[in-house]
Amino acid sequence: MVRRLMAIPVCLFLLAAAGRVAALNVPGTTLLEWNFNQDGNLEGWEASGDVSGVGVDGGSLALAVGAGPGRIVSPVISANPAGLIAEIRLKTAGQGNGAFYYTDKLTGDYGGFEPDWVANFHISTGADFQTLQIFPSWGQLGTIVRIRFNFPPSAAFQIDRIRLLTIGAVPGAPAPVWDFGSPGEPAAWSAGGGASGLTVEGGRLRFDVGGDEGEALSGAVRHDATTADFATLRLSTTAGRLGVVEWYSLEGGQGEQWFSPRPDGLMHTYNIEPNQGSWRGTIVALGLRLVDAQGAHAELDSVAIGAAAAGPADPQILGFPPAEGLARAGRGAPLCAAVRNCGSQALQRAAISLAWEPADAVRLVDGDTTRPLTKTAFGLLPERVVWNAVAARAGEVRFTVRVRAANAPEQTLQRTISFPPSRAKMPRTSPTLKRRPRTGPTTPPCWRRPTGSSRTI
Repeated sequence: MVRRLMAIPVCLFLLAAAGRVAALNVPGTTLLEWNFNQDGNLEGWEASGDVSGVGVDGGSLALAVGAGPGRIVSPVISANPAGLIAEIRLKTAGQGNGAFYYTDKLTGDYGGFEPDWVANFHISTGADFQTLQIFPSWGQLGTIVRIRFNFPPSAAFQIDRIRLLTIGAVPGAPAPVWDFGSPGEPAAWSAGGGASGLTVEGGRLRFDVGGDEGEALSGAVRHDATTADFATLRLSTTAGRLGVVEWYSLEGGQGEQWFSPRPDGLMHTYNIEPNQGSWRGTIVALGLRLVDAQGAHAELDSVAIGAAAAGPADPQILGFPPAEGLARAGRGAPLCAAVRNCGSQALQRAAISLAWEPADAVRLVDGDTTRPLTKTAFGLLPERVVWNAVAARAGEVRFTVRVRAANAPEQTLQRTISFPPSRAKMPRTSPTLKRRPRTGPTTPPCWRRPTGSSRTI
């Protein structure tokens, strides 16, 4: 029986309820709006926490948040959460993470708000106003009666407007498939977070990451999530500890699936299976975020949502540690590499090889340096290849693992393994046992004859 795994190694963090705000521009119908056009009129909003300088002047609501938490709470409202999103337009010289809370009740420990009824957001620094759209997972609640924004500390904010929008599937919106074939036009995609310089050149969408995170956001799309099980990316990046595929659904709110990028600057295939918690209903927008990617240059060759995995064959070498314990000079050391195919097309005439420097530092006990690969289809368990090697002497050896296939670019992985000296044999000696001094009778108490008795039966 074929065992099938998830397409790529992922951290299974689906932050649907506590999702992330993105600088999207999905059109909708305004249900409620606060535009702060009248000086001195907070329009029913109240500030609390470590805030100062709260007021409306020049068409915006201003506040400064100190070292502690700061928030603004809406007046009592009445809003049906079906197809409803929130939007805030603001600017700040600071940056950081905030939270959007919502509730369908006015009483409770937190004034009706609950810790789980929240959507997280990130605010970037900038001299211009930025518009953030929030897709909360509030469809299970009743009528929304109050909302709240928590802002990151040690920053001043100017809020131009706050809106609640009712959205639907955008008429005529395309299916979520992009190949970026039109030069200069980023196919309605935009940069968010710390990303900049987004453009299309040579059939690829390109952007740079200036901060710790950067994201690329699609324009409005329309797709039934029940007909799609995979998000397929063709992506290259020079940095990034984590990647995140984001989606925004009319019924499921916002969700995200994390994956592990390969930051080698080469184009790779990523077939990502979204967690089904919020992957439902009609998908209206997508995004790609790179985390811990300071200074990265990223390129997208294509993005597609579909019922099956896609993309060309793409072998990945998952690791190359000693297979068992600590390798020592003069002793056998099983060296193991694991390989899998990340693309939907099977690898053709695939083989893996091992080389090392210095050339005389290691010899193989059995087998050849090159081995054929048999698990070449997508979705199989990684294939494990083991070489039994003996280091001729103590020291470091630089190993290179290569995977070649007729229909895929060559992949390499280099590792330096240090072989310590073999332990010297110690002479076997018999241990010296010390006798414990006798401190009591030599016969157990239960065996001794009682006093005055000649015999015990």
